[in-house]
Amino acid sequence: MKVCIYGAGAIGGWIGVKLAQAGCDVSVVARGAMLDALNAQGLRLIEKDATHAVKVAASADPAALGEQDLVVVAVKVPAMREVAAHIAPLVNARTTVLTAMNGVLWWFCDGLSEPFAGKRLESVDPDGAIAAAIPCAQMVGCVVYASCFTEAPGVVWHRQCMALILGEANGKPGERAQDLVSLFGKAGFEASLSPQI
Repeated sequence: MKVCIYGAGAIGGWIGVKLAQAGCDVSVVARGAMLDALNAQGLRLIEKDATHAVKVAASADPAALGEQDLVVVAVKVPAMREVAAHIAPLVNARTTVLTAMNGVLWWFCDGLSEPFAGKRLESVDPDGAIAAAIPCAQMVGCVVYASCFTEAPGVVWHRQCMALILGEANGKPGERAQDLVSLFGKAGFEASLSPQI
């Protein structure tokens, strides 16, 4: 499986290393010191007094990484407009986009009943650019229960907890989220499925 991490900080880096260890072909969209570190030494994870290093393809240009099976978006919510403007080369009709982010996301009302059905969170996506760039039908939400922090660019410490709760952004049961629960389980996460993420 081709997996791209968009935002390889504490959570994105942790997920990226674990998925690479499970056999996924992991790449990272990065820039500046993070890009330099990933190209020089790969992505590193420190947990239980052991350091795990994985080689990843890294580029500031998503087009250089190509279409993916899974894109894990792990940026802060204010960075989503920039991600939306550049994510297209990573995504095709079969790509799943997983959000592992802080805050209320632009798709929050999708799958809810009235009076919220069809509403857009204008405070998060005022002009609809994010929703237009990433179709809700391809979105899977993720709640992360883990203690991770970055020591330096490309170096993540994982302290405790391994839980990920996943669910379809549109609120409908589907294979995308179930397939990810299986994948993350194989990668060592405590992954579970929520009927309404």
